[in-house]
Amino acid sequence: MRRLYTLDYELFVKLVIGFMLATVIGTLLHEAGHWSVISALGGEASIRYGYTRIEKQPGYWRETNDTLAVLKRKYGHQPVIAHDSPEKQYQELLNKRRKLIAFLISLGGPAQTMLTGSFGLLLLMKNRRWWIGKTKLTLSVWLAIFTALFWLRQPGNLAMSLLGTIRRGHLSEGADDESKLSLALHLWQPTILIVTGLTGLSVLAYIIVVIVPANQRVTFLLAGLVGGIAGFWFWLVWAGPVWMP
Repeated sequence: MRRLYTLDYELFVKLVIGFMLATVIGTLLHEAGHWSVISALGGEASIRYGYTRIEKQPGYWRETNDTLAVLKRKYGHQPVIAHDSPEKQYQELLNKRRKLIAFLISLGGPAQTMLTGSFGLLLLMKNRRWWIGKTKLTLSVWLAIFTALFWLRQPGNLAMSLLGTIRRGHLSEGADDESKLSLALHLWQPTILIVTGLTGLSVLAYIIVVIVPANQRVTFLLAGLVGGIAGFWFWLVWAGPVWMP
């Protein structure tokens, strides 16, 4: 039994580095998801260390804003005549279009992250011979595990949202992508955070209990804790704001 709790120092160092790199890569790929949607819609954006900045709004968004501005100048702050008037119907159509564009942009990041994590998980499940019955995993298996662990962003976001809510005493409306998506779908704000967060925890539990050999679990868990915190501090607090402000 004692061997199960022995720390493999060499593996520990490698996994800590792996978790740090995964934090940086995962953050940038998440932002690339937002960037790709903006670009596909005809806009321009730049990826920063922890966010995506829109340099030029997508065409439909610009058209919507321009037209709404014209309607506002024409009617001021008064309602647009009758509910069934052409102007009112057009205004509602433009508002729906703008909300759809905002929804798609918000969806781009989480979709990229969860699809990447799902790909890694399916790769591990399809190739069970790579890890089943093993007492030591190869580099390729660890790479697949780190890919599947893209899902960890979801429980991480859920935990951060919960801590923030406890500190403030109330929910912060639309503070993250998942909350924005829930609100756009007229759901209780934490709905998508909770569902995807629990899914991410299930993926982590599967990897720990089923895939990682028993004699490497403690090393894996400690490395994940140390590497995750170190990667967050390194990129989102120290290096990222300097290198990619």
